[in-house]
Amino acid sequence: MTITFILPEITGGGIATYYKNLIPQLVEAGHAVNVILGDYKFDIAQHSFPGQLFQITKQDYKKGLAQYTALDIFSTIRHKCALSYACYLRALEMGSDVIEITDYNLLFYKFLTDKIAPVVIRLAGSSGQLELHEQRNSDQLENTFLLGLEKSLINEADYIIGLSQLNVDYWNQRLNNKSFLHLPYINYKTTHVTPTEIKSNRGVVVGRLQLWKGAKFLCEFYQKYPDAPEVDWIGGDNYYKDYAVSMLAHLKKTYPDIIGHKIHFIGRLPYEKTQQKITDAAFVLVPSIWDTFNFVVTEAMWNKKIVITSDGTGASELIDNDNNGFVYNHKDVHTLADSLKRFQSKSALELEMIASNAQKTVKYFLNNPQLITDRLNIYDSLKNLSIKRNEEIAFLNQALTTPSTKKAVVKKLSAKELLQAFVNKITR
Repeated sequence: MTITFILPEITGGGIATYYKNLIPQLVEAGHAVNVILGDYKFDIAQHSFPGQLFQITKQDYKKGLAQYTALDIFSTIRHKCALSYACYLRALEMGSDVIEITDYNLLFYKFLTDKIAPVVIRLAGSSGQLELHEQRNSDQLENTFLLGLEKSLINEADYIIGLSQLNVDYWNQRLNNKSFLHLPYINYKTTHVTPTEIKSNRGVVVGRLQLWKGAKFLCEFYQKYPDAPEVDWIGGDNYYKDYAVSMLAHLKKTYPDIIGHKIHFIGRLPYEKTQQKITDAAFVLVPSIWDTFNFVVTEAMWNKKIVITSDGTGASELIDNDNNGFVYNHKDVHTLADSLKRFQSKSALELEMIASNAQKTVKYFLNNPQLITDRLNIYDSLKNLSIKRNEEIAFLNQALTTPSTKKAVVKKLSAKELLQAFVNKITR
């Protein structure tokens, strides 16, 4: 069986982590795996990735831009659709029994409007979801359109996979189609850390400095609990809300007594140095107010680190409070304070037991060969599926690829009229 993955990234975050663990198992099982990277700027020569790695070209991306001139009023969506078109052109060059795509960056657009093989959507956090949680005001119309577009197209997937019940429930409340929970397969390297070997009194946070990653929540927590243990924050800076200022600059101005005093922003570090920071830390804190999974949680648990995470992370579903970690309410700073107090009250022996249980939990549920068997059974059930044309989706695609005249009409519509026309069309 030939399986093609369409990915927005092959380094860094959770998407790359997920597929670096999954794909080698598929190859080992005797299947051909193609990976198409939907980024023509990335230098793939400097990186390795499992499977046969391909990349879109700038020329094909420009062809995609030309396809979607009707989306000039929504330049970000047009860019995403052009990336999808470029990926589609690469996929046409190779045969695929099944194509799997994440819901991020709308790379699935062309593959669901003009199917060439059965499509699996793996829910990783869609661009519409991300924008919703970043609370951007300046792009509300485009982001509303994006969410509607995602909903209408993901409905056309032949199978939908979510990594947490949290995210599965989110989409099942919004789709006519159904998504299913499938835990991620992981096989991390073990660093053999124990709580008694820590070298710092600080905790560590690993993730981009973003609103939905809990940056402001954590600042507000320290305002109320200034004596709580300090943390180092490892990860790149990002824009705050409407791009006028970086998140770090906003936090420094808004919380001058917190940033640099309670939260120490380190910035990006190479993987090995990040791992060393985690090894040395007293605990790993994951303050996300929303996260479809979060592999920092599971990697820390695998390596017997004490994890304190919000219930906004999908991976928190693996944690049983005080048994293999600590979970607090992502809306309530007082519950984080309570989790930290419970952590601090534990003896070294109790912490060792919690850390050991955390490792056992992850190995039992996620380092499980049955997850690979289940995944291959899904692909096998789909590979001979007949491809059906949805006339409503075809109409939508035609509207978005028709230049000039329709674009001019759309530009004359009010925001309310445009959205109403779109909603009427996809919900009929």
